[in-house]
Amino acid sequence: MYNYSVKDSSIYQHAESYSAYNSIDNTTNVGIVREVFLDDLKNLIYTVEVTHMGAAILINCIMMTRFYGPLNYEEYNLFPYLDNTIADDKKFIHRDSLAIKNGDVVVVAFLGGNAREGVILGSLKNAKRLTALKPTEIAYLSEFNGLETKIKNDGTYKITWKSKPTINPVPPTPASYDITTGGSYYGFDTNGSYYVTDDAMQNKQFITIKKDKNTISIVSGSNRIEIGKTDLAGTDSLGINTKVTVIKSDEFSLTSSNVIKIKSQDIHIKGVKVAIGNEQVELIKFLMDLIDKIGTIIVTSPYGPCSPVNQAPTWISDILPMKDLLGTLKLSVKDPTAIKSASDSDNFKD
Repeated sequence: MYNYSVKDSSIYQHAESYSAYNSIDNTTNVGIVREVFLDDLKNLIYTVEVTHMGAAILINCIMMTRFYGPLNYEEYNLFPYLDNTIADDKKFIHRDSLAIKNGDVVVVAFLGGNAREGVILGSLKNAKRLTALKPTEIAYLSEFNGLETKIKNDGTYKITWKSKPTINPVPPTPASYDITTGGSYYGFDTNGSYYVTDDAMQNKQFITIKKDKNTISIVSGSNRIEIGKTDLAGTDSLGINTKVTVIKSDEFSLTSSNVIKIKSQDIHIKGVKVAIGNEQVELIKFLMDLIDKIGTIIVTSPYGPCSPVNQAPTWISDILPMKDLLGTLKLSVKDPTAIKSASDSDNFKD
């Protein structure tokens, strides 16, 4: 059974208490974070249980950080251990061994040797945490509230969202994670390429920027978009592979300086008016003019010239309605380059 001792100036003043109050303790001690709270000045204070000469002492400590100025600072919270026997109550209780506690194990020193002025110098490995790095590796590995950062020996960098960890109530079992929400990650490989993915169990989605291949890939399930600065022919390229592609826009422009190729089993073009051609020849106008020309043809029979074709009774009843229908579709050809493209917008300028 531990004896909890508290050094405080409010204890009854006698020779022994004066001696304890004035004693200087320059040792460093190992403890475990019991509680985190804000004092009256809104400073973050850690209550650390320190074992010293057989006694468990509760010390209020501040934490030393690498920098903590008015402009440049680093701030994070250490994790305290909870009562593992009464999970709903979340009381802090004492345990006989640090190995069965979920809290952060810390090294504590005393400012000026005064045990009332504790400072957390850093952390030691909790017995629940198994060492992951090998002694021959030049690597880095950390995890904070489910976000894992990893720099491997080959220099690759990876950040993984493992999901918010759930502390197992039966120590020293490690924390568990939700595999349905966790697993998303991003990072850089040895070629300097960048990637990001949800790493879903089915139909993964990811974006990769391949520096060595000058390409960008966007994949969502079976849908894929490939953008390349240079392809095998040495030109810029864009490839889209998908089952269904839907584009909705108030105004849409597609321009090619050379060739546009369209291949499909069926091609459907629907519009109130349609223009196909160029400034010299527009297809629908050409067909309408062709009908007029055909109407002026005079057929010569063995008995002599006949009336023009457009004088036939069926011309007015059958041919002219077809010409009028074509006229409703007729539209003057408009140069697509006249439409302001997104790349011309001020929003896209550096």
